[in-house]
Amino acid sequence: MLKEIKPIMYQKFINSLLENKYSRRTVEIAHSTMHNALEKAVTIGKLEKNLVEELFGDTKTFNSPRVIKISQSLINDLKDHMKYQNLNKLNMNDKYHHKLNLVKRADLPSIPIHGLRHTHAVIMLEAEVDMKYLQERLGHGSMQITSDVYLHISKKLEARNMDKYEDKLNALFIDSQKK
Repeated sequence: MLKEIKPIMYQKFINSLLENKYSRRTVEIAHSTMHNALEKAVTIGKLEKNLVEELFGDTKTFNSPRVIKISQSLINDLKDHMKYQNLNKLNMNDKYHHKLNLVKRADLPSIPIHGLRHTHAVIMLEAEVDMKYLQERLGHGSMQITSDVYLHISKKLEARNMDKYEDKLNALFIDSQKK
């Protein structure tokens, strides 16, 4: 049954969502869910290729492709890891298998890629980056989307905002007593 799905059928499905006035976010979620499900089907051998990638590439939304700046320390870490992998390829020859699950071997919790995105966003907010910058980095259509999704998540942000509120109230109270 999965093999019967054709790219044109999927395109018609997405078009019907848009024509029926589903929100852009709902369409993006449906698209992302379908992409992930078909990717899993490819992984377990039920499909040869992901038709969503064939139509749209592997990004989450239709206008997602963008260049994202990363820190020099991350670039250095990635280069070091690539060198490490290349040394393993040379040393292990045919026994080298790049799909080793390093997360399990390092006894780290498994976090889906989207969870890493959320973690990244919350850490950036806790570091007090500009909301506009974060919105553009995440590819959200507006700052409102970014704030709706992320601002309520962090206890640190909640505490910091409550402290700011209390500081303002105290300042107002002290000012009113001086008069």
